[in-house]
Amino acid sequence: MTPGASQYLMWTMSENDIPTPSSATPGKEGRKSCSYVFFSGEHCPYESDGTSSFCFWHDPAQEKNTPEVREAILDHVREDENLEGFVLHGVDLEQANLEGAKMVRADLQGAHLYRAKLDKVHMFGANLRGAILFKASLREANLKGVDLREANLLGARLDGALVDGVKWGPESIIRNEIDGHAAWKEGNIQEAHKKYKEAEEIYHAILNNYREQGSLVEAGNFFYREMVMKRRQLPLYSFPRFWSRLTDVTCGYGEKPLRVILAGLALVVTCALLYSMLGIKGIHGIEEPISLFHLEEGALLEEGALLEEGALTNPIHSPTEVIPDPSLEAVPSEPHPKVSVLEDLGNSLYFSFITMTTLGYGDLIPSALSRPVAMAEAFMGAFLMALFVLVFGRKMMR
Repeated sequence: MTPGASQYLMWTMSENDIPTPSSATPGKEGRKSCSYVFFSGEHCPYESDGTSSFCFWHDPAQEKNTPEVREAILDHVREDENLEGFVLHGVDLEQANLEGAKMVRADLQGAHLYRAKLDKVHMFGANLRGAILFKASLREANLKGVDLREANLLGARLDGALVDGVKWGPESIIRNEIDGHAAWKEGNIQEAHKKYKEAEEIYHAILNNYREQGSLVEAGNFFYREMVMKRRQLPLYSFPRFWSRLTDVTCGYGEKPLRVILAGLALVVTCALLYSMLGIKGIHGIEEPISLFHLEEGALLEEGALLEEGALTNPIHSPTEVIPDPSLEAVPSEPHPKVSVLEDLGNSLYFSFITMTTLGYGDLIPSALSRPVAMAEAFMGAFLMALFVLVFGRKMMR
Protein backbone atom coordinates (compact mmCIF):
# COMPACT_ATOMS: atom_id res chain seq x y z
CA MET A 1 0.00 0.00 0.00
CA THR A 2 1.31 3.47 -0.91
CA PRO A 3 2.14 6.08 1.72
CA GLY A 4 -0.75 8.14 0.43
CA ALA A 5 -3.20 5.31 0.93
CA SER A 6 -1.95 4.61 4.45
CA GLN A 7 -2.29 8.29 5.20
CA TYR A 8 -5.84 8.10 3.87
CA LEU A 9 -6.62 5.36 6.41
CA MET A 10 -5.45 7.67 9.16
CA TRP A 11 -7.63 10.52 7.80
CA THR A 12 -10.77 8.39 7.71
CA MET A 13 -10.79 7.90 11.47
CA SER A 14 -13.81 8.83 13.54
CA GLU A 15 -14.89 12.44 13.54
CA ASN A 16 -13.42 12.99 17.02
CA ASP A 17 -9.98 11.85 15.84
CA ILE A 18 -9.80 14.07 12.71
CA PRO A 19 -7.26 16.88 13.19
CA THR A 20 -8.73 20.35 13.39
CA PRO A 21 -7.24 23.75 12.63
CA SER A 22 -6.56 24.21 16.34
CA SER A 23 -3.95 21.46 16.15
CA ALA A 24 -1.62 23.55 14.02
CA THR A 25 1.18 23.11 16.49
CA PRO A 26 3.41 20.07 15.89
CA GLY A 27 2.29 16.88 17.62
CA LYS A 28 4.33 13.95 18.74
CA GLU A 29 5.50 13.28 15.23
CA GLY A 30 6.09 16.95 14.47
CA ARG A 31 3.10 17.25 12.18
CA LYS A 32 0.71 20.15 11.84
CA SER A 33 -2.52 20.91 10.06
CA CYS A 34 -2.64 21.34 6.28
CA SER A 35 -2.19 24.95 5.20
CA TYR A 36 -4.90 24.79 2.52
CA VAL A 37 -7.77 27.24 3.15
CA PHE A 38 -11.25 26.38 1.96
CA PHE A 39 -13.46 28.74 0.03
CA SER A 40 -15.44 29.33 3.23
CA GLY A 41 -12.30 30.54 5.02
CA GLU A 42 -11.80 27.39 7.10
CA HIS A 43 -8.53 25.46 7.11
CA CYS A 44 -8.20 21.90 5.89
CA PRO A 45 -8.64 19.58 8.91
CA TYR A 46 -6.14 16.98 7.71
CA GLU A 47 -2.57 16.87 8.92
CA SER A 48 0.39 17.54 6.66
CA ASP A 49 2.67 14.63 5.90
CA GLY A 50 5.69 16.39 7.34
CA THR A 51 7.42 16.86 3.98
CA SER A 52 5.34 19.90 2.98
CA SER A 53 2.81 22.27 4.44
CA PHE A 54 -0.04 20.42 2.70
CA CYS A 55 -1.79 17.17 3.45
CA PHE A 56 -1.70 14.24 1.05
CA TRP A 57 -4.82 15.38 -0.83
CA HIS A 58 -3.67 18.97 -1.33
CA ASP A 59 -0.01 18.19 -2.02
CA PRO A 60 0.68 18.33 -5.81
CA ALA A 61 3.88 16.29 -5.33
CA GLN A 62 2.02 13.18 -4.15
CA GLU A 63 1.17 10.40 -6.63
CA LYS A 64 -2.61 9.95 -6.90
CA ASN A 65 -3.01 7.57 -9.82
CA THR A 66 -3.32 4.36 -7.81
CA PRO A 67 -6.22 1.97 -7.14
CA GLU A 68 -6.05 2.72 -3.39
CA VAL A 69 -6.46 6.44 -3.98
CA ARG A 70 -9.36 5.79 -6.34
CA GLU A 71 -11.20 3.83 -3.64
CA ALA A 72 -10.39 6.50 -1.08
CA ILE A 73 -11.93 9.19 -3.30
CA LEU A 74 -15.07 7.12 -3.80
CA ASP A 75 -15.34 6.65 -0.04
CA HIS A 76 -15.11 10.41 0.44
CA VAL A 77 -17.94 10.90 -2.07
CA ARG A 78 -20.14 8.25 -0.48
CA GLU A 79 -19.67 9.87 2.92
CA ASP A 80 -20.49 13.29 1.41
CA GLU A 81 -17.15 14.73 2.49
CA ASN A 82 -15.67 17.93 1.07
CA LEU A 83 -13.11 17.34 -1.69
CA GLU A 84 -12.48 21.02 -2.22
CA GLY A 85 -9.06 21.81 -3.64
CA PHE A 86 -7.96 18.16 -3.88
CA VAL A 87 -5.01 17.82 -6.26
CA LEU A 88 -5.78 14.74 -8.33
CA HIS A 89 -3.57 15.03 -11.41
CA GLY A 90 -4.08 12.14 -13.80
CA VAL A 91 -6.22 10.18 -11.36
CA ASP A 92 -8.09 7.21 -12.85
CA LEU A 93 -11.80 7.61 -12.14
CA GLU A 94 -13.07 5.73 -15.16
CA GLN A 95 -16.79 4.85 -14.78
CA ALA A 96 -16.66 6.13 -11.20
CA ASN A 97 -19.85 7.28 -9.51
CA LEU A 98 -19.15 10.81 -8.28
CA GLU A 99 -22.72 12.06 -8.32
CA GLY A 100 -23.21 15.10 -6.10
CA ALA A 101 -19.51 15.28 -5.12
CA LYS A 102 -18.22 18.52 -3.60
CA MET A 103 -15.14 19.25 -5.71
CA VAL A 104 -14.90 23.03 -5.67
CA ARG A 105 -11.54 24.19 -7.07
CA ALA A 106 -10.37 20.57 -7.32
CA ASP A 107 -7.40 20.01 -9.62
CA LEU A 108 -8.25 17.13 -11.96
CA GLN A 109 -5.87 18.03 -14.75
CA GLY A 110 -5.40 15.08 -17.10
CA ALA A 111 -7.80 12.91 -15.09
CA HIS A 112 -9.41 9.87 -16.71
CA LEU A 113 -13.17 10.30 -16.33
CA TYR A 114 -14.40 8.02 -19.12
CA ARG A 115 -18.11 7.31 -18.57
CA ALA A 116 -17.85 8.77 -15.07
CA LYS A 117 -21.11 9.77 -13.44
CA LEU A 118 -20.70 13.42 -12.48
CA ASP A 119 -24.36 14.42 -12.28
CA LYS A 120 -25.01 17.35 -9.93
CA VAL A 121 -21.33 17.52 -9.00
CA HIS A 122 -20.20 20.89 -7.62
CA MET A 123 -16.99 21.77 -9.47
CA PHE A 124 -16.93 25.55 -9.32
CA GLY A 125 -13.49 26.79 -10.42
CA ALA A 126 -12.11 23.26 -10.85
CA ASN A 127 -9.26 22.43 -13.21
CA LEU A 128 -10.18 19.79 -15.79
CA ARG A 129 -7.64 20.81 -18.38
CA GLY A 130 -6.74 17.90 -20.63
CA ALA A 131 -9.14 15.59 -18.79
CA ILE A 132 -10.81 12.71 -20.62
CA LEU A 133 -14.56 13.20 -20.24
CA PHE A 134 -15.53 10.89 -23.08
CA LYS A 135 -19.21 9.93 -22.61
CA ALA A 136 -19.16 11.29 -19.06
CA SER A 137 -22.48 12.37 -17.57
CA LEU A 138 -22.45 15.95 -16.29
CA ARG A 139 -26.18 16.58 -16.03
CA GLU A 140 -27.07 19.53 -13.81
CA ALA A 141 -23.43 19.83 -12.73
CA ASN A 142 -22.08 23.17 -11.55
CA LEU A 143 -19.19 23.85 -13.93
CA LYS A 144 -18.96 27.60 -13.48
CA GLY A 145 -15.44 28.85 -14.06
CA VAL A 146 -14.12 25.33 -14.78
CA ASP A 147 -11.01 25.04 -16.96
CA LEU A 148 -11.95 22.68 -19.80
CA ARG A 149 -9.16 23.57 -22.19
CA GLU A 150 -7.95 20.59 -24.24
CA ALA A 151 -10.48 18.33 -22.51
CA ASN A 152 -12.10 15.53 -24.52
CA LEU A 153 -15.85 16.09 -24.28
CA LEU A 154 -16.99 13.77 -27.04
CA GLY A 155 -20.30 12.21 -26.07
CA ALA A 156 -20.41 14.04 -22.73
CA ARG A 157 -23.91 14.83 -21.46
CA LEU A 158 -24.24 18.46 -20.41
CA ASP A 159 -28.01 18.67 -19.98
CA GLY A 160 -28.79 21.40 -17.48
CA ALA A 161 -25.13 21.89 -16.54
CA LEU A 162 -24.10 25.42 -15.51
CA VAL A 163 -21.24 26.41 -17.81
CA ASP A 164 -20.97 30.15 -17.21
CA GLY A 165 -17.40 31.37 -17.37
CA VAL A 166 -15.99 28.03 -18.53
CA LYS A 167 -12.51 28.28 -20.06
CA TRP A 168 -12.83 26.52 -23.40
CA GLY A 169 -9.62 27.84 -24.91
CA PRO A 170 -8.67 30.59 -27.41
CA GLU A 171 -11.72 31.49 -29.52
CA SER A 172 -13.58 28.61 -27.82
CA ILE A 173 -11.62 26.04 -29.83
CA ILE A 174 -11.69 22.59 -28.25
CA ARG A 175 -9.16 19.77 -28.29
CA ASN A 176 -10.81 17.73 -31.07
CA GLU A 177 -10.61 20.63 -33.52
CA ILE A 178 -6.96 21.19 -32.66
CA ASP A 179 -6.26 17.49 -33.29
CA GLY A 180 -8.10 17.77 -36.60
CA HIS A 181 -5.90 20.68 -37.72
CA ALA A 182 -2.79 18.71 -36.77
CA ALA A 183 -3.95 15.68 -38.78
CA TRP A 184 -4.75 17.91 -41.76
CA LYS A 185 -1.26 19.40 -41.75
CA GLU A 186 0.21 15.90 -41.68
CA GLY A 187 -1.84 14.97 -44.73
CA ASN A 188 -4.09 12.51 -42.87
CA ILE A 189 -7.36 13.79 -44.34
CA GLN A 190 -9.47 10.88 -43.08
CA GLU A 191 -8.34 11.37 -39.48
CA ALA A 192 -8.82 15.13 -39.81
CA HIS A 193 -12.41 14.69 -40.97
CA LYS A 194 -13.04 12.30 -38.07
CA LYS A 195 -11.79 14.87 -35.54
CA TYR A 196 -13.77 17.65 -37.23
CA LYS A 197 -16.92 15.53 -36.97
CA GLU A 198 -16.26 14.94 -33.26
CA ALA A 199 -15.70 18.66 -32.72
CA GLU A 200 -18.94 19.44 -34.56
CA GLU A 201 -20.90 17.16 -32.21
CA ILE A 202 -19.29 18.67 -29.12
CA TYR A 203 -19.92 22.24 -30.30
CA HIS A 204 -23.56 21.34 -30.98
CA ALA A 205 -23.99 19.92 -27.46
CA ILE A 206 -22.44 23.02 -25.86
CA LEU A 207 -24.54 25.24 -28.12
CA ASN A 208 -27.75 23.59 -26.97
CA ASN A 209 -26.69 23.94 -23.33
CA TYR A 210 -26.12 27.68 -23.68
CA ARG A 211 -29.42 28.09 -25.51
CA GLU A 212 -31.29 26.34 -22.72
CA GLN A 213 -29.75 28.74 -20.22
CA GLY A 214 -30.57 31.77 -22.37
CA SER A 215 -26.89 32.61 -22.93
CA LEU A 216 -27.39 33.40 -26.60
CA VAL A 217 -24.13 35.28 -27.12
CA GLU A 218 -22.07 32.27 -26.05
CA ALA A 219 -24.43 30.03 -28.04
CA GLY A 220 -23.66 32.11 -31.11
CA ASN A 221 -19.93 31.60 -30.65
CA PHE A 222 -20.33 27.82 -30.62
CA PHE A 223 -22.76 27.93 -33.54
CA TYR A 224 -19.99 29.63 -35.51
CA ARG A 225 -17.47 26.94 -34.52
CA GLU A 226 -19.99 24.22 -35.47
CA MET A 227 -20.45 25.72 -38.94
CA VAL A 228 -16.68 25.95 -39.44
CA MET A 229 -16.37 22.26 -38.62
CA LYS A 230 -19.10 21.40 -41.12
CA ARG A 231 -17.24 23.34 -43.80
CA ARG A 232 -13.98 21.57 -43.00
CA GLN A 233 -15.59 18.22 -43.80
CA LEU A 234 -16.70 19.28 -47.30
CA PRO A 235 -14.59 18.45 -50.40
CA LEU A 236 -11.80 20.99 -50.72
CA TYR A 237 -12.68 22.52 -54.11
CA SER A 238 -16.43 21.95 -54.07
CA PHE A 239 -18.98 24.73 -54.56
CA PRO A 240 -20.71 24.08 -51.18
CA ARG A 241 -17.38 24.60 -49.43
CA PHE A 242 -16.71 27.77 -51.44
CA TRP A 243 -20.18 29.11 -50.61
CA SER A 244 -19.75 28.26 -46.93
CA ARG A 245 -16.40 30.03 -46.89
CA LEU A 246 -17.92 33.08 -48.57
CA THR A 247 -20.67 33.17 -45.96
CA ASP A 248 -18.04 33.00 -43.24
CA VAL A 249 -15.99 35.83 -44.76
CA THR A 250 -18.93 38.15 -45.36
CA CYS A 251 -20.90 37.71 -42.11
CA GLY A 252 -19.36 34.94 -39.97
CA TYR A 253 -22.43 32.73 -40.49
CA GLY A 254 -24.63 35.53 -39.18
CA GLU A 255 -22.64 36.00 -35.97
CA LYS A 256 -20.16 38.75 -36.93
CA PRO A 257 -21.80 42.00 -38.17
CA LEU A 258 -18.43 43.74 -38.41
CA ARG A 259 -17.49 41.40 -41.24
CA VAL A 260 -20.47 42.67 -43.27
CA ILE A 261 -19.10 46.23 -42.98
CA LEU A 262 -15.61 45.10 -43.98
CA ALA A 263 -17.05 43.18 -46.93
CA GLY A 264 -18.88 46.34 -48.05
CA LEU A 265 -15.70 48.41 -47.83
CA ALA A 266 -13.79 45.78 -49.79
CA LEU A 267 -16.50 45.87 -52.48
CA VAL A 268 -16.30 49.66 -52.73
CA VAL A 269 -12.50 49.70 -53.06
CA THR A 270 -12.42 46.84 -55.59
CA CYS A 271 -15.06 48.39 -57.82
CA ALA A 272 -13.42 51.80 -57.52
CA LEU A 273 -10.20 50.38 -58.97
CA LEU A 274 -12.19 48.83 -61.82
CA TYR A 275 -13.95 52.14 -62.51
CA SER A 276 -10.59 53.91 -62.57
CA MET A 277 -9.38 51.51 -65.28
CA LEU A 278 -12.60 51.18 -67.31
CA GLY A 279 -13.77 54.77 -67.00
CA ILE A 280 -16.83 56.67 -65.85
CA LYS A 281 -18.47 59.63 -67.55
CA GLY A 282 -17.79 62.99 -66.01
CA ILE A 283 -14.06 62.45 -65.43
CA HIS A 284 -11.64 64.26 -67.80
CA GLY A 285 -10.56 62.26 -70.79
CA ILE A 286 -13.26 59.60 -70.58
CA GLU A 287 -16.36 60.20 -72.73
CA GLU A 288 -16.50 63.85 -71.66
CA PRO A 289 -19.28 65.89 -73.39
CA ILE A 290 -17.53 67.87 -76.09
CA SER A 291 -18.49 71.55 -76.87
CA LEU A 292 -18.05 72.95 -80.35
CA PHE A 293 -17.76 76.60 -79.40
CA HIS A 294 -18.14 78.94 -76.44
CA LEU A 295 -19.77 82.07 -77.81
CA GLU A 296 -19.26 85.56 -76.37
CA GLU A 297 -22.94 85.71 -75.43
CA GLY A 298 -22.39 82.50 -73.47
CA ALA A 299 -24.50 80.38 -75.83
CA LEU A 300 -23.18 76.86 -76.38
CA LEU A 301 -23.47 75.59 -79.94
CA GLU A 302 -23.83 71.83 -80.19
CA GLU A 303 -24.47 69.69 -83.23
CA GLY A 304 -28.16 69.35 -84.01
CA ALA A 305 -29.22 72.34 -81.82
CA LEU A 306 -31.00 75.53 -82.96
CA LEU A 307 -29.76 78.80 -81.53
CA GLU A 308 -32.23 81.61 -81.31
CA GLU A 309 -29.52 84.26 -81.20
CA GLY A 310 -26.38 84.57 -83.32
CA ALA A 311 -27.05 81.54 -85.57
CA LEU A 312 -27.89 81.21 -89.33
CA THR A 313 -29.47 78.38 -91.20
CA ASN A 314 -27.75 77.34 -94.46
CA PRO A 315 -30.48 76.79 -97.09
CA ILE A 316 -28.22 74.46 -99.03
CA HIS A 317 -27.98 72.07 -96.13
CA SER A 318 -30.79 70.36 -94.31
CA PRO A 319 -33.29 72.62 -92.56
CA THR A 320 -32.03 71.55 -89.17
CA GLU A 321 -28.36 72.24 -89.82
CA VAL A 322 -27.12 75.23 -87.88
CA ILE A 323 -24.26 77.44 -89.06
CA PRO A 324 -22.67 79.87 -86.61
CA ASP A 325 -22.89 83.56 -87.48
CA PRO A 326 -19.48 84.53 -88.96
CA SER A 327 -19.95 88.04 -87.55
CA LEU A 328 -19.53 86.60 -84.10
CA GLU A 329 -16.05 85.71 -82.98
CA ALA A 330 -15.77 82.03 -82.17
CA VAL A 331 -13.83 81.16 -79.09
CA PRO A 332 -12.37 77.62 -79.04
CA SER A 333 -13.12 75.49 -76.05
CA GLU A 334 -10.56 75.81 -73.30
CA PRO A 335 -8.57 72.65 -72.59
CA HIS A 336 -9.56 70.72 -69.48
CA PRO A 337 -7.21 70.95 -66.53
CA LYS A 338 -5.07 67.88 -65.99
CA VAL A 339 -6.60 65.44 -63.49
CA SER A 340 -4.22 63.88 -60.96
CA VAL A 341 -4.18 60.19 -60.17
CA LEU A 342 -5.41 60.87 -56.62
CA GLU A 343 -8.30 62.95 -57.91
CA ASP A 344 -9.20 60.22 -60.39
CA LEU A 345 -9.18 57.59 -57.62
CA GLY A 346 -11.19 59.90 -55.39
CA ASN A 347 -13.87 60.27 -58.05
CA SER A 348 -13.88 56.52 -58.58
CA LEU A 349 -14.27 55.84 -54.85
CA TYR A 350 -17.08 58.38 -54.64
CA PHE A 351 -18.91 56.85 -57.60
CA SER A 352 -18.34 53.32 -56.23
CA PHE A 353 -19.77 54.25 -52.83
CA ILE A 354 -22.94 55.90 -54.16
CA THR A 355 -23.43 52.93 -56.50
CA MET A 356 -22.99 50.37 -53.71
CA THR A 357 -25.50 52.20 -51.53
CA THR A 358 -27.82 52.56 -54.57
CA LEU A 359 -27.89 56.32 -53.91
CA GLY A 360 -26.74 57.62 -57.33
CA TYR A 361 -26.76 61.43 -57.49
CA GLY A 362 -26.39 61.37 -61.27
CA ASP A 363 -23.34 63.62 -61.45
CA LEU A 364 -21.25 60.62 -62.56
CA ILE A 365 -22.45 57.74 -64.70
CA PRO A 366 -20.68 54.56 -65.80
CA SER A 367 -19.12 54.25 -69.22
CA ALA A 368 -20.11 51.44 -71.54
CA LEU A 369 -17.37 49.21 -70.16
CA SER A 370 -18.18 50.07 -66.53
CA ARG A 371 -21.88 49.34 -66.70
CA PRO A 372 -21.61 45.59 -65.88
CA VAL A 373 -19.45 46.45 -62.87
CA ALA A 374 -21.95 49.08 -61.70
CA MET A 375 -24.86 46.66 -62.07
CA ALA A 376 -23.08 43.95 -60.09
CA GLU A 377 -22.01 46.40 -57.37
CA ALA A 378 -25.51 47.82 -56.97
CA PHE A 379 -26.93 44.29 -56.56
CA MET A 380 -24.26 43.18 -54.07
CA GLY A 381 -24.50 46.47 -52.21
CA ALA A 382 -28.26 46.10 -51.68
CA PHE A 383 -27.70 42.51 -50.53
CA LEU A 384 -24.96 43.49 -48.06
CA MET A 385 -27.03 46.30 -46.55
CA ALA A 386 -29.97 43.94 -46.01
CA LEU A 387 -27.58 41.35 -44.57
CA PHE A 388 -26.10 43.88 -42.15
CA VAL A 389 -29.53 44.86 -40.85
CA LEU A 390 -30.36 41.18 -40.32
CA VAL A 391 -27.09 40.24 -38.58
CA PHE A 392 -26.87 43.40 -36.49
CA GLY A 393 -30.50 43.12 -35.41
CA ARG A 394 -29.95 39.49 -34.49
CA LYS A 395 -27.00 40.37 -32.27
CA MET A 396 -28.83 43.26 -30.60
CA MET A 397 -31.89 41.12 -29.89
CA ARG A 398 -29.67 38.87 -27.78
